[in-house]
Amino acid sequence: MDEKNKPWLLLLPALLVIVFLFLGGILFCIVQSLNYQPIIGKTTIDLEAYRSIFTERTFLVSLVYSFYIAFGATFLSIVTAIIIAMALRKTFIGKSIAVFTFQFPIPIPHIVSGVAILMLFTQSGFISRIFNMMGIAESPSSFPELVFDPMGVGIILALLWKFMPFIGVSVLALLQTSGLVYEEQATSLGANSWQRFRYVLLPIMKPAIMSTSILTFAYGFGAYELPFLLGGVYPKTLAIVAFERYNNVDLTYRPESMAMSIVITIFVVSLILLYRKMATQNS
Repeated sequence: MDEKNKPWLLLLPALLVIVFLFLGGILFCIVQSLNYQPIIGKTTIDLEAYRSIFTERTFLVSLVYSFYIAFGATFLSIVTAIIIAMALRKTFIGKSIAVFTFQFPIPIPHIVSGVAILMLFTQSGFISRIFNMMGIAESPSSFPELVFDPMGVGIILALLWKFMPFIGVSVLALLQTSGLVYEEQATSLGANSWQRFRYVLLPIMKPAIMSTSILTFAYGFGAYELPFLLGGVYPKTLAIVAFERYNNVDLTYRPESMAMSIVITIFVVSLILLYRKMATQNS
């Protein structure tokens, strides 16, 4: 076997999956978003589906709601990850157990976190019943509506449980490799705790925060399973609206569904390219 072609032959199975399933699906999605549907007699390519969704209130509300979910989950994850990473950066008794507990959610599927939120935070869930037994809540139904709510609290909590350790592990790695040395130097120069955090530790953590938060934001923006499982009737994320229109028995809604999917794809791919650019600059 030619050594020059060997890597390509080894990559061939993965490349076939990418080309035929992913790129093929994207191409099919683009074609249908341009209103090309020979099965119902539409063979003229146009941008009507894009014009329709960008002038439709449902799409715009879903777009803003998707941004809100992604930003809320990512921002809270960054803050929580920094706080926990700062606490774990030094040596103490039981640190290995604490770090393991901190990292534990990373390999857990997102759908599992969604089920956990359902069991814990619904008005008939475990926490509401505990509050009722303790007399804090008059009844389980008086517990705050944290799941199936229009504010998406349950969705954000589930994403937070997954995003926080993903960001925190990267931040913790940087703090442990170089943070302590520079912090000690800043202390010897008279810097207080806030100055050490603001001017020493935060710049060290910034590359990890930026790169990981881009990925979590992209996932949160395009997520389907958690918003479907934990979201309310209205508003809905863009992924759910696109899927509902795709499943509509009226095929005239199919181009709009595909157009929404293309909007999600463009946004997510743009964030991934930004992540790659930042990773290259930091390497």
